[in-house]
Amino acid sequence: MKIYDRSGYGRLSPEDFCRAACQTLALSKEYALEVFDQVDRNQLGYITFGKNLVIILIYAQNIFFSQIKQILIEYKIHFSAK
Repeated sequence: MKIYDRSGYGRLSPEDFCRAACQTLALSKEYALEVFDQVDRNQLGYITFGKNLVIILIYAQNIFFSQIKQILIEYKIHFSAK
């Protein structure tokens, strides 16, 4: 995530975070901004590394498992149709 920190101060702006989340996690811009708002609880307009990164990774994990679940559901439906 540090490569997306354009300020160099260990902070990600909403734009930096969206770019990182969209490119690495394949999130939509809208969902990335939603995640940013949830992580930026104090409404500072930026998030820092550390605890915030852990929260982001938890969101990423949830997204990953949700996508895997969807693939498995589609796979099962695909084969039950034959």
